[in-house]
Amino acid sequence: MKGYARLAAATLLLAAAAVSAEPQTSAKNHAKTLTGTVATVDPGGKSLTVRDAKGRETTVVLTGATRVTGGKLEKGEKVTVRWMVREKQSVATVVMIQTPEPSATASASNTAPAPASPTPKSR
Repeated sequence: MKGYARLAAATLLLAAAAVSAEPQTSAKNHAKTLTGTVATVDPGGKSLTVRDAKGRETTVVLTGATRVTGGKLEKGEKVTVRWMVREKQSVATVVMIQTPEPSATASASNTAPAPASPTPKSR
């Protein structure tokens, strides 16, 4: 019985040590999302600065693995950026360029065709 209790205690001790040995950096590597307007694009430095609705600017690094969707990345474009911290840098994983919504007047004038005039019937 003493041997079983010691074995159980040793197993619990080893399990606790294994759990505490897991790296705590996994929480720091989760992707973050940023939506805003492109303030600057630096193709030479492979970086992008995005200004959010509150006026804060965030610079992210673009890598060969960064996926850009929705068009050409230019200053003034509305974007959503998914990024994560790698080696003390904010690295973009996905940049989604948002397509502008059509204006209300353009969509209202183009939605329904004008009614056709009735043709007179011959008797």
